[in-house]
Amino acid sequence: MIFPETMGGLFVFQKFIIIPNYSQNGSIGKIFVVFRLIPIFLVLAMSFYDIILVLFRPRLNFFRGIGPLENLVLLLDIISNRISIISIFVVGVVLNRDHMKFIFKMRKFQECLVNNHEYKGGYRLLIRSRLSTIVNLLVTLVLNICFYCVNAEEYHIRSVHGYVMYFAVMFINDMEILYFIYLIREICVLSDFLCGIKKKNDFLYLKTFCDFMCLIPELNRGLGLLLLITSIQHTISTSMSSYYVIWLIVDQRPINRKSLIVIGCIIWAGRSIIVITLLTVAGNKLNKKLEKLFRLQVSISCHIEDKKLNPYIKFNKEQFQIWRFQTEVKILAAHTYPINNHGIFLMFSSVVTYIIILFQFKQMEYSEEIMTS
Repeated sequence: MIFPETMGGLFVFQKFIIIPNYSQNGSIGKIFVVFRLIPIFLVLAMSFYDIILVLFRPRLNFFRGIGPLENLVLLLDIISNRISIISIFVVGVVLNRDHMKFIFKMRKFQECLVNNHEYKGGYRLLIRSRLSTIVNLLVTLVLNICFYCVNAEEYHIRSVHGYVMYFAVMFINDMEILYFIYLIREICVLSDFLCGIKKKNDFLYLKTFCDFMCLIPELNRGLGLLLLITSIQHTISTSMSSYYVIWLIVDQRPINRKSLIVIGCIIWAGRSIIVITLLTVAGNKLNKKLEKLFRLQVSISCHIEDKKLNPYIKFNKEQFQIWRFQTEVKILAAHTYPINNHGIFLMFSSVVTYIIILFQFKQMEYSEEIMTS
């Protein structure tokens, strides 16, 4: 079993979001494409409706007696989630050709591994991806049902619409980020396999290595911007939720009447922190495996090129190639942030800084209103 079958439900889900025109044989009817787009069009229509509703009625009435800070938290949550879904679809359409190109190249590469190197595919990855999909669906569904049953004072269409949208937005964002995580894990599996290949023919191995390295720039072009959008959305959710809960503790304000908002913020922050951590761990693991693979390739290529090469020249050549690997061969979010500790920290700190400044200005306005009144 090879890619994309190893992605399981994560890849099937992408057919209804960003690659509705995908077909394994390369051709698909327009009617079938339209059928795939119906669910996401409904979500997009409701997202636009929610954004317009928030802009024209910024004072939300989900909770009674909430202050400006709580209102800002809820408002930012709605706007950031809805804009994230709209951006994912728009960017997915714009980068559709690059994404499809990566998929077909990835599949062709794995077919070559099966034919030339007896590659058996990532069955364990398929099981884990299916398990992650089921867990994500159940957790998101249970959280939204529980929160709705506890919070809803009246059961009507508008309240049901709001929580259905929360479920759809949470599920789509998590499925997108899980898709990126398992793509990185898929490349890790391939890297491990290349490191363990019995090198009967060094030139065939080097050609396979070059084809493998070409997959990473294709992944960056096809999915890098989508990865940045979903990562920023989870970062916004984490930062604003954590800021609100910490502010209540520092300010020693009563939280009994706001307990539902506090619980919701903790859940938002917890889910996003787990997702960002999984993405960072996967990126760090991939960087280590690629470096190991590159060092192996350097030793083979130098052995082939010139066995009598001056040791000093050979050392500098190998160091230059390793440095080139460090600067070029990485999974990048929007060609900017590498998916590792350094890149995630830069992205996280940038977004958190803007969120904190926004909250501080909002609190200053609220304090001035209290003093004048």
